[in-house]
Amino acid sequence: MNPSAIQDSWTTFHKKRMKENGFFQRNMFFLAGMGLDLLWTAITVLILLWEFHLGKEYVADLAYRQAIANFNKDLIYRTCAASTGGIYVTPGAWSHVTTLNPVRPENAPDEWERAALDSINKGAHEIAGIVTLKKRPHLRLMHPLYNEPSCIKCHPVSGSGARTILGGISVTIVMEPYDHLYHEMIIPEAHILGAIWLAGVLFFSFGGWFIQDRRNKDKQNIFVMHRAAQTTEALFAQSAAGVAEIDAQTGKFIRLNAKFCEIAGRTEDQLVGKLFSRITHPEDKVKNAGVFKKILNGEEFNSFIEARLLRKDGQTKWIQGTTATLWDPDEKPTSFIAVIQDITEKRIREQEVQDALTTAERSRLALLSLAEDQQRSQVKLRESEERYWGLFKNMPEGLAYCRMVFVDEQPVDWIYLIVNENFEKLTGIKEAIGKRITELVPGIREQDPELFTIYGRVALSGDSERFEIEVKSMNLWFDISVYSPERGFFMAVFDVITDRKRAEQEVKYSHDQLQQLHQHLVQAREDERTLISREIHDELGQALSALKLDLGWIRDQMAHSPGAREKVDKTINLVSDTIKNVQRISAKLRPGLLDDLGLPAACEWYCDEFEKRSGLIMKTTIEEIENIPVPVATALFRILQEGLTNIIRHAKARRVTVSLKKKDQLVILQVKDDGIGMSCDIQNSNASLGLLGIRERIRQFEGIVDIFSGPGMGTTLRVKIPF
Repeated sequence: MNPSAIQDSWTTFHKKRMKENGFFQRNMFFLAGMGLDLLWTAITVLILLWEFHLGKEYVADLAYRQAIANFNKDLIYRTCAASTGGIYVTPGAWSHVTTLNPVRPENAPDEWERAALDSINKGAHEIAGIVTLKKRPHLRLMHPLYNEPSCIKCHPVSGSGARTILGGISVTIVMEPYDHLYHEMIIPEAHILGAIWLAGVLFFSFGGWFIQDRRNKDKQNIFVMHRAAQTTEALFAQSAAGVAEIDAQTGKFIRLNAKFCEIAGRTEDQLVGKLFSRITHPEDKVKNAGVFKKILNGEEFNSFIEARLLRKDGQTKWIQGTTATLWDPDEKPTSFIAVIQDITEKRIREQEVQDALTTAERSRLALLSLAEDQQRSQVKLRESEERYWGLFKNMPEGLAYCRMVFVDEQPVDWIYLIVNENFEKLTGIKEAIGKRITELVPGIREQDPELFTIYGRVALSGDSERFEIEVKSMNLWFDISVYSPERGFFMAVFDVITDRKRAEQEVKYSHDQLQQLHQHLVQAREDERTLISREIHDELGQALSALKLDLGWIRDQMAHSPGAREKVDKTINLVSDTIKNVQRISAKLRPGLLDDLGLPAACEWYCDEFEKRSGLIMKTTIEEIENIPVPVATALFRILQEGLTNIIRHAKARRVTVSLKKKDQLVILQVKDDGIGMSCDIQNSNASLGLLGIRERIRQFEGIVDIFSGPGMGTTLRVKIPF
């Protein structure tokens, strides 16, 4: 069936359905909205009537309660008056005592009261009702009037006993105030209910119209979509080109037309649900994957492809086509539509023409230059060979050209193809050409796998490398430069550096020994300072103190000799100064605060003493840090001493800032001045013994020394030690 026939049949079918549906089917939701309007109106009217009824009952109940209250009040007043011997007279017209046989004319009943009295005589206890008096509504209420014992005192002629019915007491309530209250209540409620009714009518009417309009549009859209789908399906099936839909996420075929199956050499059942890459030529898979990736990433929307397909019978087909992307409502690609054409014969003809042209051109050029090139090439070849072999034989380094042997793409051996004379001298390997390294040096693959890895990597990648390595199987160190002239081969130029490496190891060993000796000397000096400080403080200090006491006693014994007494005073003063010098020297050698109270206290004391001696303005920020190891505390204190001493000697500063703190498992000491600073040459000079000493002290604790300075910028010394 062609596309036009499908379209005509669909149009005819749709018109027939629209005619059969009729007016009610086409306007079903709008009519439903109108029906809901009628139902809503009926419900609203019923609610309004019910509100009217409840309002009237409420007002009637209020009037009734007022009548009962008036009656009870009148009865209480009568009872009270009778009990005191008085007479109660009704204050107004709202209460009326009446009977069927009145003694006085004012007690005569009216028409309603007469009917009520008849009902009371028949046993009724209460008569109530709405009546019209003088064209105005009134609520009237009557209760029986009993003959009480107090009443018999004043009415002995009645001849009636106690608790007999004498007549009735009627109460009349004007209903106009209550009617007014009723209107005040019901009118706002009616307005509110009317507004709700109007909102509901508008809602149902507009909603029905809106849903009906939306439904009609949806039907129209569905019709258009069906037409488009039928047309697309016809084009898909009847297209002269191969068309296939491919899932964008999985890369699998969703559907194909007959032409695509013909080009691919497979049936539709063999392709649906299978990956597109399954029929793609291996050399084109990466390129096609890149195209699809760009489409998925939104970099391209439609693309042109030219690739090869593998048929089931083993043939290769060249195809040319375009791809288009289908998107879901979230703007994510769902599938690709690929339209292809078989261009195999075209490519074959193009390739044949290109090959013929290329062959002809090459033949022409070859014939023109063959004689000339052959002569020049022979001369150059001889010259090049002579230079190459001269360089090859006489170069001082060893050289080897080898072919790498791989098993499962892993380097397992290499074969020597060319070696120079120095190869044998440097390695001791003889007659290496044509042999494997594992034959020449047994165990090399197990003892030196890194060498195989490097040579294999260079042979495959073509990237040259230079490295130093110890070949344990040969007990030699080599400096090797290796490159690959072609894939699978490598050229190694090497030199034996065993003597240099051993010398470096000896130098490193000597350097380590010197560092250990330096640490020992520093510790020995600190121990000696501590010992001397204690000896001076304890022995010499005690002796001088005793001498001062003895001189004081002698002075007291020389009261009769003023000259001798003055001489003794001078001697005592000299001894006191000597004691202070002893204390100062002892503290300088090893301050007792460092051992007794720790590094923070020792730093604060030393900074105070330094400020007094130097006259500089000191600012100290010392944090309390506990449990600092004694070697670390000693090193930091000596660095503080060295830093402040350098400031006095060289900085020409006016202000000095010292801080000690702990941060991120580090003890940080910083000494900063505003002096003249120093250049980088001075900082790195071997003549700067103070800085060298600081660095040596820190190195044993794996610490860091930072110096920030420049001419005219001051100097900052910052030391960090792990803690």
